[in-house]
Amino acid sequence: MVVKEKVLVVYPFYAHYRGPIINSLLNNDKYEYYFIGGNATPKRYSSLKLHDFNNDARFNIVENLWLFNYFLIQFSVLKYINKYNVDKVIFLADWKYISYWFYVLYCRYRGIKCFFWSHGLLNEKRTVNNFLKFQFHKLFNGGAVYSMRSKKIMLKLGYTKKIWVVNNSLDFCKQKDTLNNTLNSKNLKDTSKYKPYIIFTGRLIKERNLELLFEALKHLKALNVHLNVVILGSGPHEDNLKNYSKDLGIMDNTFFKGSCYDENLLCNFFINSEMCVFPGPIGLSIIHSMTYGVPVITNDNLDLQKPEIEALKDGYNGFLFKDGDYKDLSRVIFEFYNLNQEEKKKMKHNCQVTIEHNYTPEFQRSVFNQMLNS
Repeated sequence: MVVKEKVLVVYPFYAHYRGPIINSLLNNDKYEYYFIGGNATPKRYSSLKLHDFNNDARFNIVENLWLFNYFLIQFSVLKYINKYNVDKVIFLADWKYISYWFYVLYCRYRGIKCFFWSHGLLNEKRTVNNFLKFQFHKLFNGGAVYSMRSKKIMLKLGYTKKIWVVNNSLDFCKQKDTLNNTLNSKNLKDTSKYKPYIIFTGRLIKERNLELLFEALKHLKALNVHLNVVILGSGPHEDNLKNYSKDLGIMDNTFFKGSCYDENLLCNFFINSEMCVFPGPIGLSIIHSMTYGVPVITNDNLDLQKPEIEALKDGYNGFLFKDGDYKDLSRVIFEFYNLNQEEKKKMKHNCQVTIEHNYTPEFQRSVFNQMLNS
């Protein structure tokens, strides 16, 4: 019988979208994974749905103490490091998780290898945040980041240990099955009253800059190009956005549908849309959209973008517009909307190929295997 190495994954909390990668790691024939996380989230994530481990014996809930909404002290981690006699530990590495500094140093003292799983550095700015982030990552034996850009920045700034690019993922298999069933009319729902429409999915917060999309729609309307937008999501900025669309005179073109976790409904809204537009920094929404073959339009400010932006290749499976410029956004929307059907079909194919090859839980698991084997 092969004895599996024991690996502990330490997170402050596990969002619902982490479920597929967690299940992929659990179904690993070489490593035996255990998970630690808390149920207490900071206020800025108070509406976030958490992953349900269904009382899995390999998941342990610990106490989280949040200070000033960003700094974390997480208790009892040492207890489980010792209880399971783990060989390696993977931490969600954020220097603001204060107790993690101590836990990593403890593991180094014990000879237990520690790896980070993090965004790494997203830009080269000389800030206190970047300095502390870099110093914290130096404590590890190496680790995985979400983007090649982050890896290149860290290496350029002198990081000497091995870094892997793990990308990010959603539930690719479920979404692929949902798509096939929908296309076979098993779950087909009528979205004709919204057509032609742009789709946006995500929490409604100021940083998403949806006002820019509304301004672009008004500009297009003045040019006799009539498009609607379906917004799937809710959040603290929702009322402001509704008022803004009313002030611009496009309230009849904006449909706020609220939060949605029904994948069949999400699939229908995606595949019947013209495109996905995300004016602010985009994260997993780009993976979601491209899985269903829907090209994405977002801004070109890579210093502020999330790592998932690397999935987008301008003109191949989506488009970039000048950050903060609603006229350029309207130009890009207009150009894509007027592509012929063959060009749109090719772009749809490019979206799905991109995700299938590089942004699935299975891809991530293979990267973690490489990292742990090192």
